[in-house]
Amino acid sequence: MKKRLFLSLVLVLLAAALVFAGVRKYRHREGLRFVKQLGQGINLGNCLDAYGASKYMDAPTVEDYETFWNNPPISKTLLRGVKEAGFDLVRIPVTWEEHLDKAGKVDSQWMDRVEEVVRGALDLGLTVILDAHHEEWLDLSGDAGKTEARFAYLWEQIALRFADCGEKLLFEGVNEPRLRDSALEWTGGDRKLRSRVERLNRVFVDTVRASGELNARRWLLLATYANGTEEEALAALTLPDRRCIVSLHLYETYDFCQREGGASQWEPDGEDAQKLLAICENVRKRFTRRDIPVIFTECGCVDKHNEADRVLWTMTLREGAKRCSAPCVWWDNGSTYRLLDRKTGKPVFPALLRAFLKKS
Repeated sequence: MKKRLFLSLVLVLLAAALVFAGVRKYRHREGLRFVKQLGQGINLGNCLDAYGASKYMDAPTVEDYETFWNNPPISKTLLRGVKEAGFDLVRIPVTWEEHLDKAGKVDSQWMDRVEEVVRGALDLGLTVILDAHHEEWLDLSGDAGKTEARFAYLWEQIALRFADCGEKLLFEGVNEPRLRDSALEWTGGDRKLRSRVERLNRVFVDTVRASGELNARRWLLLATYANGTEEEALAALTLPDRRCIVSLHLYETYDFCQREGGASQWEPDGEDAQKLLAICENVRKRFTRRDIPVIFTECGCVDKHNEADRVLWTMTLREGAKRCSAPCVWWDNGSTYRLLDRKTGKPVFPALLRAFLKKS
């Protein structure tokens, strides 16, 4: 009788352990499942992230800022065009710097406009990534304590304004944090600079979580140094909790993707393609193999009147991104990287758009 009871107890404990292990594994993979269902996305760049108007205008309006880089205001027509084109994910870059007073409070009219765009996208069923973009005051050479306090106050305001928004709204702490105008700007940084980025990430997460409501479990995106994919940048990144996602940028190779006078042809079996795929493989080993989710929040290649080659590059990108289970968010700036017409929301390069959105 005692042996039977002992055996029954052992079986119960074993079953409980298996259930616990299953729940734990489910929770660990929750982020991978979340990003997988997002699909590919598009940035609405060079609108709410435009800056510099105050240097050339007296008392510029909200619309002055939004249109300063020669794009029309983000309209309902454009947002519907994003949805109708086949996107379910949109990243809305926002620069807050010129809309903060000396105490760091966001101008109410600017916050209202950002909210109007974000909620307009959410109302269409789009998932939205909202970030802090060209924030020069976040330069890593400044006083860390003062910078982090101002950064925390910014995200406290944003988090409270959107505290009632559900899981379809993601926050991204900072875009391309780096030491500007230095030899280390577009590298993996050094140990000190990477540590500064880690501190900003921690401040961002702690601030959003402390604001409560739905922010306590909101998905948050954290950047490596300059959102780079260098090994030292990837290795330095830590995620404070299980509701965080790694944010990386992928414009590989620079000569083809970004240098307007650079290469205009893409060889799918060439050395450059292998470099791109190798980056994605390293991201897989570093993150997704360990159940850490990743989104390539910026990617794309500049228009050099070479749509056929851009399609080939996009196919290589999608192949690599599939290997590391990462959605890609195309950098549409309304001009040289555009996929959609900013006034009509219609596709500008249909073949390229199809290649980018193709189900894999």
